Amino acid sequence: MDKPIYRLIALLVVYVPLENLILKYLPVPNFIYSLLRFVPELILYGVLIFLLHFRMTCKQSLNGTLIDKYVFLFLISVSCSSALNNSGLIETLFALRPILRYLTIFYLLINIRLDEKQMQFLLGLILFSGALQVFFGLLQYLGGPAVSQIFYPKASNFEVGGQIKEFILIEHGREVGSVFGTLGDTVTYGVFINIILVVFLSSQRNIGFKMGVVIASLISVTALSYSRASTFAGIIAMFIWIVRTQSKNVLMSFIPIAIIALGIGAASYETSGPYINPRLKQQSISENLTKVFSEDYLERAKSQRLGLLVGVLPAVLSTRAVFGFGPNQIQAIANINRTKSKYLTKVWTRDGFKDVYWVALVSFFGVIGTGLFILIFASLATHSIFAWNTYVENPLIRSLALCTFILIVITSFLMFFVRVVEFRAYSFYFWCIAGIFLSSLRQLKTSNIVSPQPVPNKYLPKT
Repeated sequence: MDKPIYRLIALLVVYVPLENLILKYLPVPNFIYSLLRFVPELILYGVLIFLLHFRMTCKQSLNGTLIDKYVFLFLISVSCSSALNNSGLIETLFALRPILRYLTIFYLLINIRLDEKQMQFLLGLILFSGALQVFFGLLQYLGGPAVSQIFYPKASNFEVGGQIKEFILIEHGREVGSVFGTLGDTVTYGVFINIILVVFLSSQRNIGFKMGVVIASLISVTALSYSRASTFAGIIAMFIWIVRTQSKNVLMSFIPIAIIALGIGAASYETSGPYINPRLKQQSISENLTKVFSEDYLERAKSQRLGLLVGVLPAVLSTRAVFGFGPNQIQAIANINRTKSKYLTKVWTRDGFKDVYWVALVSFFGVIGTGLFILIFASLATHSIFAWNTYVENPLIRSLALCTFILIVITSFLMFFVRVVEFRAYSFYFWCIAGIFLSSLRQLKTSNIVSPQPVPNKYLPKT
């Protein structure tokens, strides 16, 4: 059973980023097209249920990890929030689905036996998928609109349980001149390249020319997506990699670069002219990055992300801090507006409300739900730090540990700017990598890997 599941996961690793392009050119009606987008997710649900049934038939349980209790408590907390706010079952499931859907691949990976070659192969497929996206991104940049229109996703929508799901065409909705590969959206493209950058960095130990070329290519296409958050996330990922793997001398050599970058940002704040929306007029990459430091941009941000932080967050904390306003997102936002809190900077709508995802989590699920969500990340981080410090003679486990840790850090950062954990092409690979990492630790129980110190049972996946 392990081998078919492994092959399915390998197929999905390649398929997920290409899904928009493949489905676009299938000669099927819009409704079928929309349903086909859910097929990979449904297959993963089905396989996990089948595996659970198979284990129960054999009187065995699924392997678990330290995050299990936090996932369970998070679900309990969301259920309490839903009940207290009369959110409705369908609305609650719709809110949970995009957050937790790819935990399926995580649990599949820790419940099948993977050898080192299979793990390396999956990581190689992730890098291969990234190389394809870099190629498509550069092709769009060099070819312009004539080439980009080939890759535009197909627009469609359909209704399930009173909820409308839209797949939107981005032709007129993103930054002028930006690239998006086959991922259907520039922001999704940027954060996907972040995943590829982290996987690549984690496999490297020394700075060299070839490594520099790859990193430059990845950072360049990230910047060409015009996603500022993902560009800065890429820089953070490189900084963590340098701190964890390089000597102090190498780290010190990057300080002048950081000082220059901060100087440019400070100068931009003082000298920049009015902020121009890059969706209305094409900006250079440098303008797109530095304009966020301008006073004009900060003023605009008060009615956008900054307004969520300084307005919505204190409004929620001062009214329904414990369980939030419930997972029915439209109802929750309307109720937040009805509080007429002195902190609110405007009347909020669903558009852009989840851009600061941490605030959205507190708004919908309260401090308890958000705290449990953080504990899921913290548990994975604990695993990764311990593995990095322990298995100094095992390059694969150290690579996976570093990869997982960096992903947790940049995901936490990105959640201040985008609902990154809901993006298919991000969350799929995030949980895939976390699953491979914990699967590698589980193999320690039955392999001959030599560790410089014993591994406490609490750090190993439960069986």
